[in-house]
Amino acid sequence: MFPIVESREIAKNVFFQKIQAPRIAKKRKAGQFLIIRKGEGGERIPLTIVDSDPIGGTVTIIYQVVGKSTAELSKMKAGEELQDVVGPLGLATHIENFGTVSVFAAASGRPRCSRSPLRSRMPATSWCPSSGRATRN
Repeated sequence: MFPIVESREIAKNVFFQKIQAPRIAKKRKAGQFLIIRKGEGGERIPLTIVDSDPIGGTVTIIYQVVGKSTAELSKMKAGEELQDVVGPLGLATHIENFGTVSVFAAASGRPRCSRSPLRSRMPATSWCPSSGRATRN
């Protein structure tokens, strides 16, 4: 059994949960995921690992309620236990150090891209994936 350490709604139908899973917290890498099952007859739900605390032994997930299983998961409170948490699964994301990166996002339904005020650290041209265009700043 895997106890939920923290559970809260961070936006409408978007939930943040910390789960006690010491082995997973120590081994997980960026880009990996878990498969969670709430109870004996429950559906297996794949969810991305957002963060982990190897010392505290917790993993963090953030998910949106989109169906019956995530709705049931969202009703679980701190202190309740999950039947199964399997992971870390999937190939870890390859990460290289290219220097400083700035990302700006807005919740308007349309992604926006912008350069940081720290112009000396950013290239003169930025690419915005939402429009597929390069812009000169």
